[in-house]
Parts: sequence; structure tokens; C-alpha cells
Amino acid sequence: MRLRRLTLVGLMLAPVALSAATTYYVSTTGSDDNAGTAEAPFKTVIYVLSQALADGDEVVVAAGEYIESGTAPSITAAITLRGASGDPADVTLTRWGNSYLFNLQNAGATVRDVTFSSKSGSSQGISSFTGGRIENCVFDGLVSSGYGGAISLMNGASAGACVVTNCVFRNCRCNSGGRANDSATAAGGAVYATGHGLVTDCRFIDNSARGGGGGIGSTSANLVVVGCVFEGNWSGHGSARDKTPGDNGWTGNGGAISCDANAGMTVSNCVFASNRVVLPAGKGRTTSCRAGGATINCNLYNCVLTNNYAILDGGAIYGGRAVNCLVAGNEAGQNGGGACNAALVGCTLAANTAGNIGGGTYGGSAVNSIVYGNTAATDANWNGTTFTYSCTTPAAGGTGNISSAPLFRDDASDWTLRKASPCIDAGDDSSAVGDADLAGESRIRGGSVDMGCYEADPNAVAEFTVAAIITGETFGYDSLTTSFSATVSGNTTGEEPVYYWDVDGDGSWDYSGTDKAAISHTYSMPGQYTVICTASAGAESDTATLVGAVTVGTSGPVYVNAAGSGTIPYDTAEKGATSISAALALLKAGGTVYVTNGTYNLSATVTISGGTKLVGCGTTVGDVVVTAAQYVRPFVLEGSGSVISGIRIQDTTAPNTSVASDYPHTGAAILVRGGTVTNCVFYNCRTGSEDASIKDTDNLQIENCGAVMLIGDATVVGCCFTNCYSHAGSGVNGGGAIQVNRGHGVIRGCDFYGNTARASGGAIHVPTARGATAEIWNCAFRNNQGSGFNGYGGAVSGGGAGTVLYNCLFEGNYVQSRSTEDRCSGGGVYNATLVNCTLVGNYIKQTAGSAGHFGAGVYKCAVTNSIVWANSNTVDNVLCNWSESDAVTTFGYSCTSPLADGTRNMSNDPAFVDGWRLSAERGALSPLIKKGLALSWMASATDLDGTPRLAGRSVDMGAYQTHLPNGLMILLR
Repeated sequence: MRLRRLTLVGLMLAPVALSAATTYYVSTTGSDDNAGTAEAPFKTVIYVLSQALADGDEVVVAAGEYIESGTAPSITAAITLRGASGDPADVTLTRWGNSYLFNLQNAGATVRDVTFSSKSGSSQGISSFTGGRIENCVFDGLVSSGYGGAISLMNGASAGACVVTNCVFRNCRCNSGGRANDSATAAGGAVYATGHGLVTDCRFIDNSARGGGGGIGSTSANLVVVGCVFEGNWSGHGSARDKTPGDNGWTGNGGAISCDANAGMTVSNCVFASNRVVLPAGKGRTTSCRAGGATINCNLYNCVLTNNYAILDGGAIYGGRAVNCLVAGNEAGQNGGGACNAALVGCTLAANTAGNIGGGTYGGSAVNSIVYGNTAATDANWNGTTFTYSCTTPAAGGTGNISSAPLFRDDASDWTLRKASPCIDAGDDSSAVGDADLAGESRIRGGSVDMGCYEADPNAVAEFTVAAIITGETFGYDSLTTSFSATVSGNTTGEEPVYYWDVDGDGSWDYSGTDKAAISHTYSMPGQYTVICTASAGAESDTATLVGAVTVGTSGPVYVNAAGSGTIPYDTAEKGATSISAALALLKAGGTVYVTNGTYNLSATVTISGGTKLVGCGTTVGDVVVTAAQYVRPFVLEGSGSVISGIRIQDTTAPNTSVASDYPHTGAAILVRGGTVTNCVFYNCRTGSEDASIKDTDNLQIENCGAVMLIGDATVVGCCFTNCYSHAGSGVNGGGAIQVNRGHGVIRGCDFYGNTARASGGAIHVPTARGATAEIWNCAFRNNQGSGFNGYGGAVSGGGAGTVLYNCLFEGNYVQSRSTEDRCSGGGVYNATLVNCTLVGNYIKQTAGSAGHFGAGVYKCAVTNSIVWANSNTVDNVLCNWSESDAVTTFGYSCTSPLADGTRNMSNDPAFVDGWRLSAERGALSPLIKKGLALSWMASATDLDGTPRLAGRSVDMGAYQTHLPNGLMILLR
């Protein structure tokens, strides 16, 4: 039947009613003016789908490429759209532009045997998928500017409404989701789901998402994925299928599948291989990432996960639950080479690697599982995981755990259990989940459930098997004497076994003999050693390998290199550890860690203690950059000889916990209990608001500062602080850059620029309640702000007489309160002693109110040999270097206006030249030269320029000393 064409232009836009249960044909040689029969086919698929199709209709598409355009239609009837040949390679549906082909919105509709492709590289496949079945289709190179490049929204209202089966998704991607400030991180490079859906027997290959889930992103607990293969998918922003970070700041979660934390979708009988989370290390936007090279927050059943990679945590799995799964050969840049924060039931984790902590698993729990033969810089198999009825080493406390070798058939490829394995029948039946193990055999085949993902055959013949264990220490420094033992089972030869030991993995036997079932060995060189034991009897033999079983630490030095090989003992830059924590784990206290050029993103705080030195060895201090995940303070420094030097710490936030003993809200870069911080740069280090209810051990409120918190005797030398911020909310604490909270702090030769405290001390704060004292020498403070609740000290808010500043410059600092009802005072310095300082151009950025605003230069200070000049209230444009009504500020041998009471004070113009130095020109000589009071410490001291503080036996006022040229005579009367 031929379609009747309407001739009125206005009516040609209306859908044409088609007969029910009719088959319509589409061909590249057809025309949309045809009747749609086999003899006279239509030309475009979109044209046919835009018509009023009825339930039971079928659209058959002949071989060819169809470049579609126009408004995308919705399939709302129970029709079938199929490729004529049954081979999706024969029919390609593409379209130009940033759009999609159609919506699929009827549970009785079917789409099959076609390929969806993007002609322009910017269009997607199916947009709204609320009902229907998609089978035997290929989705290739589709792109969504939102979520789900191939299927952008799977949202079935009930189970079975949306089904995708036997399809291939390859090279699809989405460009949305995943910025650190974006709450939607489950984006889905190929498929994005928010409701019911079933994806079964599909392949996801080389898909990617800037946000989470290179293959699938889901916010729904009702998405079920069964029998699929995920290979080479990736999330984040970097080179596809590579560990190389990209240049832009996107965060990714779940290289293959990302599910929102509260959803927990079900994934069963799937294979995950070579999926990646690749992120821009050090770009400041990795803070919300929890990684998961293959999956995040999924419930996995009977899955295989191999060769996946996450740049941070969880090489294969992050969060969620894994049941009867094999997790082998995966890698995490930081923690949990196999899994991180996951609940493991009946799983096997082997041959995984972590750059930092927990080669097998980090955090979470393990029941009826095997975590063995993994490697990491620290804690090769596990860290922080709760074990029950599981096999791991070192032995884990808990019910039913064992630490003997599990006796895999092949430690490199076959993770099934030998007949002699101690893991057989060693699990807890009440914790077993499912009827089948990973191989499809009954989950309980013997007396009880086995540990691991495979059940051993109870009827199998016993093999000749050797098991080796370490009976002595596994770690020592410089040299280590330890011991090993081996046992043979299944020996039916009647001959006594001969034992061969290679204790350093170099391929040669170090010990052999029938009497060598137990040996001891001394390691005299630093390194990580693999131990191999082979036992033979007659024609039978077997080998047990303890990978990286013994580690001998070093007195150093050791190296950290972002591009290093990670070869222990890290004694050259080329062999350097790729993480700071890995290098420290090998180094004996008191040694030195050299960090080479690169950016290092920390997922956990690193402690430098016991006289250890962490030294950046770049050409400039900006060559070695340290950042950290959100709410992770990069460093704790403790011990009088401990040092952090030559590091740039940037874009960090202070911990956001409630543990009083850790000072959780303070110091977004370093918490210093003792030691020296030298030649470092601190940029954009910030704290959040403190909880006023949290008290420390002295029942005092925990205080707040931006970058560095000193709570013990410590020194900060030659550092630069810029754009650091303290969000103190109570008005009694602060320090945008530094707070000297306890003990005695020495701060010398530092620059402070553009730092802010919401309360007191835009750059430095020394609270009065804890008795801390501070010496601040030869520092420059510019454009710092102390503001908010009763702001005090635009640059420095001191602790009284115990806070002394020498040879310091204060320029352009200010205080500002929330309102005129709050007091703000001391635009430059509040409550401190100043000696030979210069304060110019500091100000109060508010008119005086009922509470009063005093001293744009200094307030409540003792001032000696100093210049307090041209400081003002900028709103009133009133010079107010200090408050005339301020009886607690004293001056001596100083220059300010109005003239202050005290010994030898002056109010003369200082005659500044060249950045607040004093003029030494004939006829314009500064009246402040040689007018200061010489003090005993000056004999060996320097001024802010680094020149001798004394000129002969005389000292100038201010931070700079003038050394007059020969021949210039000053007559003093």
C-alpha cells in the first residue's frame, strides 16, 4: 500500500497514519516519497520512525550507511527495528551534529542487528530509554556532551522494562560529570542509568568518561549487569588506556563501572580487564576521587578482575561488595592494589600491587577469602582490613584466620587450590554466598566451604606439593638475619625430599640438601628479596615462591621520582620510589629522602620523624610539588632534627574530623611537633571552620590556621606563603599562614603575601592561652588580611611580650570586621614586640564604630628602633599609625606620627627611597640613620637585605641598615 502524500504545505508536517502490523523497508537507494515497500523503500530511518507506527509494525533496514538528520523521534509503539541481514556490521545508522537518533520508550519495542555510529564525532545513539529491547547491536564512537555516549538515560519503571543484550559498545564517551565540584560523578561513557535495566552478554571496549564509569555509570540500585566483558575502558582525564595523567582537572571513579554510593547495583559473571582510572595528578581536582580501576560501589558476584589500574586507591575495586571473585594482577598508585574499602566474601586477591599501602586490600573486610602474594611499598597484602575465616600474611587477628601459604596451582596464572592447601574446608559455611564458585562448581564440595573464589575437588588425587613460610623477621635495616622452613605433602615416591633454596631471587641455589627443610640466612645489603624453594623426590618436584618476602631497609639516602622504576633500595633517582611514603617505609630514621622533579599527590598524611630529612632536589623550589586529597594534611613533622626542605605544597585542605588530639582543623600543609621547615613554598593551603565544642587535652578550644601549625619547638626558615587561608569562626584564633600554638617557634627569612585569616593574624597568629612564644626574624609581610570576627593583626597577631619581631617589613596589610559593631585593630601588627621593623601603607578597611578600630600600623605593641609611617583608615582617609588613646602601646627610639611619648622618638619624615630603605643622598639624608638603640644581638645579625645590622657601632631605625659611602660625614651634636 502506497502512503498518500498530502499536498498542502501546512499539512505536510503532520504524521501520516500507517496500517497496523505492516512491514516497512528502508534502503540507501530509496526515497522518503516512496511507499516504504520492499520494491519502493524509504530512504531514512528517522522519517519512518517519525510516522504514527502501530504495535506490531516492523522496520527493516537494508545494508548500507544511513546518515540521518532532522528532529529525533521517539519509539512509543511496540515495533521492531532491525537490520535486514542480521549482521550489525551491514547496517550503520549515523547522524550529523550534537544530537541522538531516537528515544526508545515502549517495553514491547525491539531494536536489533544494526550499528549506531557518529558521523561528526559529537552525536550519541539513543537518548531516553524507558522501555524496549536492544539486541545484537554495535554502538561505535558515540559521544554525549552530557551522560552516556551510546545510551544516555536508561530509566525503566520496572524490572524487564529495559533490556540490552548481546551488544558491543566501543569507543563511546561522555564529556560531563566528574569535576571536583560536580556532585554527579557517575557519568557513563557508554551507558548511563537512573532506573531499572538489564544489560547482559555485552562487550564494553575502550569507552571513556570524564566523570565516573568509562563503560557504565549508574545512580540506580535497579540496574543489573550479567555476563559482560569490560576491557580497556577508562574514566578521568588522560591518555586512553594509559596511566599518564591528562592536563585538565577532571576526577574519575570506576574505570569500567561507577555506581553512586547509596545505590549498589548488581554485577555478576563479568570479566574486567585493563580498565583504568587516569587523573591529572597535582591539578587540584583529584580531591573527590575514590578511584576503583574497574568498579566503584558495585555488588560483584562471580567476576574476574585482572590488570586494572587506579591512579589512587583500589586498583580493581573501590567500595561495594565482591562475592566469589578473582582479583589478580591489578595495580593502585596509592592504596589497595586489589580492593579498597570493599566487603570481600569468598574472594581471591593475588599478584596485585599498590604504590603505597596494602597490595591486596586496604580497609574494608574479608570473609572466607584469600589475600596472598601481593606487593606494596608498605603492608604487602593488607592494611586496615578486618578478616574472618581467611588466609593472609601477616596473620590477621580474628576468628578462623590462617597465615600459611594457600598453595595455588600456579602462583602466576592458576589460582585454584592444590589438594594440600590449608584453605580447603577452612571457611565459614554460614558466611558462604551463592550456590556456585567462580568456576561454576558447587560452592561447598567437601566438608565445608573453601577459602577463596574456587572450591577444590575433594576427589582429586593429592599432588606432590611444597609449601614455604618465613619463620623469622621479614624486615630490618642495613642487615637482617632471618629463617625459613618448608614442608612437603603428597610425597608418594618413597624417597626423602631434597630442598633447594634461592633466598635472593637471582636464579641460583644458595642452599640445598635433604637437611635443608629449615634454613637461616643473613641479608647484608638493602633490598627487597623474593625467596624460592623447590623440593624434589624421585621424579616429583614442586616450587613455592615468596614474592618480595624479605625487605632490608637502608640508612639512605633514598630517592623519590615520579618517573622512577620503584626498584628497592631506591638508591638512585632512576630507581627511585614513585611515592614519598614508599621511600620513607624503607628508610631508617635519621636518613634523607631526596625528591626529584614532579608532582606528588598524597592520599594519606606522611609523617617525617626521628631526625629524617625530606629534601626536594629540584633546580628551583617549584620543581617538586606536593598536593593532597581533600581533607588530607600532607605532612606531620616531629623530632628536633627532622627537616622538610625544598618542597612546594599547594592546593591542600586541612582534615575535617573531630579528633581533638590530632588538631584536626589546623594546618592544611604541615602539623609541626618539632623540627625545621626550610626553603619551602606554601600556596593556597586552606582550613575550614573549626568546631568550637572540640577541646584539646588542656580543655582549650582547638585553634585554626591555614598552612603550618607549630605545636612544639620548631623553626621555619626561608619559606614563602601565598594565598593561604584560615577559616576561624570564633574570633579567637587564626593565622592565615602560620600559627605558633605551643612551644617556641622561630620564623626567619620568610615572605608572606596575600594570606587571610577570618579572625586574627592574616599571616601569623600566636594565641595567648597556651603560653607559646615566637621569634620572627627578617620577614616581609605584604597584602595580608586579618578580618571577620573582631579582626586583629592584618599581618601578625601576637601573644604579647613573648612574640618578638626583628628586622621585618609590613606593607599593605589590613584588618576589616564584619560590621562596625566588631572591633578591628592593628592593620600591621597586634599585641607583639617590634624591634627594627618598618610598617608602611597598612590600613584599617572600615570606619570606626561602637566597638572602635585602632592602630592601622600597630596596636597593643612595644615598639623599638622602628618606623610606623603612613598607615591609615582608608574609609575615612585618616592617618592612624597608632592610637593616641592606646596606653598599652609604647615607643622608644622610633619614628611615627603623631610623635609618641618615649625615649628619643621622632616624627620626622623618614625620607624613604628604593622600597622603604632610608635615603643616604647628600642633601636628602634620612634623619633616622644612626638614631636607633644598639643592642647586644646586633653584632652578629643582619638587616632585611642581609647586610650587617650595625654600621660601625650604630644602628638605624627600621628594617634596613644604611651603610654610608666613604667620605660622607655626619656630625652628631
